[in-house]
Amino acid sequence: MFFDLAEDYRSRVLKYVRGAVGETDVPEALPEFISQRRRWLNGSFFAATYAIAHVEQILRSGHSMTRKTVLMLETVYNIINLIFSWFSIVSYRLRVFSGAN
Repeated sequence: MFFDLAEDYRSRVLKYVRGAVGETDVPEALPEFISQRRRWLNGSFFAATYAIAHVEQILRSGHSMTRKTVLMLETVYNIINLIFSWFSIVSYRLRVFSGAN
């Protein structure tokens, strides 16, 4: 479904609507909350990896040198954060599931 919508994205216009209101359903049970949290974490993970993988687009953009520098610093932060996140998960699994005391 997403690809059907994204196919003709150039013909669409994105506009800001001041009176727009967003609503969400609050999770009522723990499993729903965990599922929602997992979706958020997965979304932020894939957004970060996409930004890292397409960093050359920042350099080719029409932004000022100051903004490019700030965006590159943010990319470095994302890389470091991703590495530490990955190794924290691995070290947790090794500690918990290896049987070490």
